[in-house]
Amino acid sequence: MEGYVWQAWDKGFTNITQTTYVYGVYIKGYLLTYASESEVKGSVSGNVASGEYYVLNESISLVATAKTGYTFNGWYSGESLVSSLAEYTFNMTNQGANLVAKFSEEAEEEYDEATEED
Repeated sequence: MEGYVWQAWDKGFTNITQTTYVYGVYIKGYLLTYASESEVKGSVSGNVASGEYYVLNESISLVATAKTGYTFNGWYSGESLVSSLAEYTFNMTNQGANLVAKFSEEAEEEYDEATEED
């Protein structure tokens, strides 16, 4: 069921000797999506999968890893910076979450022979 997360059976059942009806219990879930703005610049991972539903207050941990030559700039929701930490942990809200890890190219250090002393 899209938008709902499995919790448990409505009752325990072992050694069934008569007709028994058992129902699955689902609760409302909230959509989480996360991605890197560019796989060339960096990658992302998490303790949960992107594109799935999670229960209110469930702990979500995401990690952004910049590739060589790039720096992590932050986790963004739209244009808003949500966290500047590459390892970001939060609790799922009733708004869900759509996060993008943004990276920038590292500035090259300029070498100036005139300022170097012999």
